[in-house]
Formats: sequence, C-alpha cells, structure tokens
Amino acid sequence: MALILRHELQCEPEGCTVIIHIDPLITEFSKEFDGCNPLENKSFIELIQCYVKENFPDLNIKLVKIMIGSVVIASVSFSGIVAGDVTNTSSSYSQTSYTSYTVISGDTLWLIANKFKTTIIELKELNNLVSDSLLMGQVLKIPSAAPAYTTYKVTSGDSLYIISKRFNVSISTIKTLNNLTTETINIGQILKIPVTAAPVPPTPTPDTTSNYTVVSGDTLWVIATRFKTTISNIRELNHLDSDMLFVGQVLKVPAGSEQTPAPAPAPAPIPQEPSISYITHKVVSGDNPWNLSIKYGIPLAELLKVNGFTQSTMLNIGQEVKIPVHNIPIKPTPGPQYGERLDWWTEAQYVFAINKTAKIIDFATGKSFYIKRTTGAFHADCEPLTASDAAAMKQIWGGAYSWTTRAVIVEVAGRRIAGSISSMPHDVQTILDNDFNGHFDLHFYNSTRHKDNLIDPYHQKQINIAAGIAE
Repeated sequence: MALILRHELQCEPEGCTVIIHIDPLITEFSKEFDGCNPLENKSFIELIQCYVKENFPDLNIKLVKIMIGSVVIASVSFSGIVAGDVTNTSSSYSQTSYTSYTVISGDTLWLIANKFKTTIIELKELNNLVSDSLLMGQVLKIPSAAPAYTTYKVTSGDSLYIISKRFNVSISTIKTLNNLTTETINIGQILKIPVTAAPVPPTPTPDTTSNYTVVSGDTLWVIATRFKTTISNIRELNHLDSDMLFVGQVLKVPAGSEQTPAPAPAPAPIPQEPSISYITHKVVSGDNPWNLSIKYGIPLAELLKVNGFTQSTMLNIGQEVKIPVHNIPIKPTPGPQYGERLDWWTEAQYVFAINKTAKIIDFATGKSFYIKRTTGAFHADCEPLTASDAAAMKQIWGGAYSWTTRAVIVEVAGRRIAGSISSMPHDVQTILDNDFNGHFDLHFYNSTRHKDNLIDPYHQKQINIAAGIAE
C-alpha cells in the first residue's frame, strides 16, 4: 500500500513547509516495518528525505510535517538546507513537543506566531483550530523544544528601556509577555524575556547620574527644579513609588544639570527694612474709610489710626485723607524654587492685600490654582477664583478638602512668597460661583489664628519649608 497519500506545500519568506499525509491505517503501516513504530525507524526518515528531494529539488525546505488525518504526529527539520542536497542535509527528527501559552487581550494568531517564531498554520494544526478566532484565557500549545522565554531579575537602576536594549527586544514585547500595563518595574521583580533575545554586551558609557543627599525642606518638585529635570524622571531613576523623602536620603539625579545659583547680591551696608511713606487722597462722592482701605491695600484699622478716624467717621467731599504706602524690599531666598519669608504684620499683608488675586503653587507637587484674598486681618482669608480652581485645589489634597496644612508658593505682584494653606471651606463666602462653600486660610510668617490670635505651629512649619529655612 502507498504510505504517502498526498502532500501540501506552504512557503514563507524564510522557507517552505511540506505537509505529508500518510495512510491512517497505522496498523497496516506498521506491518511494513516489521511491527516497528515508523516514527522510530531510520528508513522512514530516509523515505521522507527522498520524497522531498524528488518532489521539491529546488526549494528551500525548512520543515516537514507528517500527519495522520488532522493530527500532526511528527516533524522533520531540515535546518535551512536545500532539500535537493540530501547528502548534506542535517535533519533532526522528533515527535512534536510544545509549551503552553494563555491568550491575553489583544492577542491574535499572527501576534502569537511572531512572538514564538512559528507560523499560523502550525499553531492551528497543533491546536486543532478551524478558525483564526481566539478567546481570552484560552490555552494554546506552542511548538517548541524549549521554553519560549527565559527570566531576568530586575536590579537597581533598571528600567524597561534599559532591559529592552540589553536583550535587543522591544519594550512592547516585554510588556506583553509579562502582562504589564505600565512601564513601572520593581527591584527583584522577575521578568520573562523571549529566548530569541540575546543580551547585548554592555559598552562602557560615562555615568549620566550623580548623587544628591536630601536636606530639610526638599521635595521632589524642589529637586527636579534644581536639577532641570522632571519629578517622574527622578522617580524612575530611584525606583520611588511615592513622593515621600527623608533627610539624608541619597538620590540619583541627572549629572551636570544643577542650576547655577544666581550670584549673591552685594551686601548692603545697612540691611533693608520695610519703610512707610505717605500720599494724600482727596475724597470724592461715594468714598468711605472701608473702600479707601481696599483701594489702597491698607488695613482699615491702620487707615483709621493714621487719620485719627473712628468707625463712625463720615468723610466729606474734598477732604484730604492720609494714605500709608508700605515699601517692602525683596528678600533673598536659598534658591529659585523657594519663596520669600515675609512677616505678615509688616510685609505680607501689604504685598497680598484684600481683593488681590494670586497664583498658588503647591510646593510638594508643583500643581497650581488661582485664588483671591477676600478678607482677613490675622491671616489672609481666601477663596478659589473659579470652580476649576476649586477642583484643582481639591485634587492636591487627595480629592477631599482638609484642615491638613501644605507648603505653598504665593505668586503675586511679580513676587514669590512662602505660605501655608489648609483647604477646608468654612464661614463667610464672597465668590458665589466657584463651587467652594466658604473661604480657606492662607498663613504667612508670624500670622495668627482668628479664634485666639495665636501663631499656628503647623502652618509655620510649612511656611519654613516653602522658604527653604531649616527649623
């Protein structure tokens, strides 16, 4: 009887596969070899080689599959030698072996075939698939004599980019093989690496990082600004999973990127101090002490005292009112990321007067929003300028308003002032369309609480952080 019933030929750029169908009456088939299993008989291998030589003398045959019905019972690899040159053919023959692979979201037969260096036809035949459809969680047999991947343990300084270059494989391949949804990896994590990925010998390169020791007042935002980089880059370099830092902690930072400190101003013979001068305002219709204090950014009590007025004083048109003008010198800071530490009573309340708007920058994250000072005597009572500013403020506190104090930079009148904020809305509300029911407290150096006119130590600690001043 004829052992080979028919054959099929499937060619791809890398070579051709011959599929040979043999008689399913395996019992009769075995008798022709004196009862031996043909899959263990050298003559059977030679028969297959001769068959290929005679039928495909000029083709590059990579693989021969032997099938009974729809089942692949064996494969013969020709290792890329042209089949017509049988005398030089090094064929390795073994029954099909395989590993298992679980289908994940986005997988197709084409992607899996490419990942494991096989063909769609081979995958379908080995798994008895009648269509190209796959299901998540479906377990496929992958033709392979060895595992489809090796493993690699993540070490300090590794990133997916570094590992992909080391093994000459794409980041997306590593993510897919390890079911990663982000590029975050951890020291000690075990990653699967395709066996086809060979490590690339490292070449010596100049160290692109230097070490930086955290000091009091440092945050990731402060350090990123100082070294002209980003918070995410520092996190990746140091495998940080939070924004928390501690004094003495050693961080890797981009080498040679530190900002050159601005030249220190020449020391003045006499330290500059706030000073007061006076101008005269001539009263017009509608003027009163309160609106004049708002107009000139002067506390009402001060305006009354300077002019000898009381709360009940009525102004006359043409009357001259003495207006204090406070000259507040700019104070130096330890670095460009910090704010001036201005005393509330003699400095800050005049720079950030009632009705002024300011940009608030959260010192730890660098996130910002806009506010307006609506009132306040012992400290600044403020409100978010718009609903979007209120939403941005809320997110900085983790999605809920809180009495927790945070260090901030107050940008106003071209200056950066160190401050501290708690975000809980309370009491009087002036801006009615900002989705913020009340006002919040903004403290400056030496400002006090309304309830007892005492300094709040929690706010003062945050102010010192924003000013870069060690306690």
